[in-house]
Amino acid sequence: MVGLSLKYSLHTDPKLKAEFMKKKWLVTIIGVGILSIVGVNVFLITKSKIPISKVTNVQGIEVKMKQISDTLIASGIVTPREEDQIFKDETMGTIKDIFVYVGQEVKKGSELFRYDEEEINNRIALLEIARTRLSLELEQHRERLDSLEADFKHNLKDTSQVEESLRQVEKNKNELERQVKYTMLSLKQNEMEMTALLKKKDNLVVKSKMSGIVKKVARNANKTAADLQEPIVHLVSSEPYKVKGTITEFDSVFVKVGQPVKVKAKVLSSEMWEGKIESIQWSPSQSVMNSGLEKSTSVTPYPFEVALIDNHKGLEDGYHVSVEIQIKAKDNVLTLPHDAILAKDSKEFVFAVVDNRLQKRELTIGLMNDAFKEVLTGVNEGDIIVRHPKIEWKDGMEVKVDASTS
Repeated sequence: MVGLSLKYSLHTDPKLKAEFMKKKWLVTIIGVGILSIVGVNVFLITKSKIPISKVTNVQGIEVKMKQISDTLIASGIVTPREEDQIFKDETMGTIKDIFVYVGQEVKKGSELFRYDEEEINNRIALLEIARTRLSLELEQHRERLDSLEADFKHNLKDTSQVEESLRQVEKNKNELERQVKYTMLSLKQNEMEMTALLKKKDNLVVKSKMSGIVKKVARNANKTAADLQEPIVHLVSSEPYKVKGTITEFDSVFVKVGQPVKVKAKVLSSEMWEGKIESIQWSPSQSVMNSGLEKSTSVTPYPFEVALIDNHKGLEDGYHVSVEIQIKAKDNVLTLPHDAILAKDSKEFVFAVVDNRLQKRELTIGLMNDAFKEVLTGVNEGDIIVRHPKIEWKDGMEVKVDASTS
């Protein structure tokens, strides 16, 4: 009845009808507004739950054919190819003059220094005096022997003293003969010393036995050898240096004379020098044997030498270096750098990029060195492989390869 009454009133009262319509539109507008707000919130909530496709930028490298070598690393020290250290000879006396200076280049036979001639001349004069004295002594001994023989013949006339005279003469004769022999030996010794001094006199000037560069000159050359403890002149060859090092008994079976090597100095890590194995000593280092280390350690070192090729510019005598010895080599094989390969569960794999998507591939590895690995299976020449991959990456992930790195 109320509804009929309201409907009747709306038809009969225009003013009431207008007010009712106004309220109806207001309710409709509010309802639409509420629905709009709810709709926007639902959209935003739903959108936040939809995964957003993200493209990862990566560095790539193209698989190429190249040479790879299997290497082992040893340590060594740079030394001159040839050197000569000339020490003071105490028997030559004092050093009068030094003719060279540090850094000077000398030829074989160049004069290095000279001993004082006056000392040797004085010693020669003393030997000459001693020789004269010994000669006089020898002459005296022989005269006494002759006199003894004459006295003996004279005493034979007295028959009562024959036996006694024989005993006394024999005794004196033996003594004189011993003195003659001793004097003759002294003269022989004098002669030998004189010969040695005359030879030294001819060698007062010490000459270089090699061509090279003067590395060091003693500051006080006339100290005694015990106090000096250094050479008067130290020469080194100007030829390319060599490297001396040691390898373990396990590595020695792989190393052969003539194998190519690469040398890197620890103080010049960005530079490298080429060389080859020149010699291997197939017995332990003498210094190791003298120290007894071969008995106290489980590994014995064996010395080797490397000849540097052509140039040693930048290296200095005494530099500590690493020696990379090439023990195997293969040409035209597929290689990848270590930073492109991941390892997990004893397997190695890479991520290749195909149509801007990652493709995980398991590898079979061959030779390797400190920079590259040979890839036997898993990639082909021309493939683009991601460098610095991450273990959490998955197949199919979208990526973009930096064009400057591929």
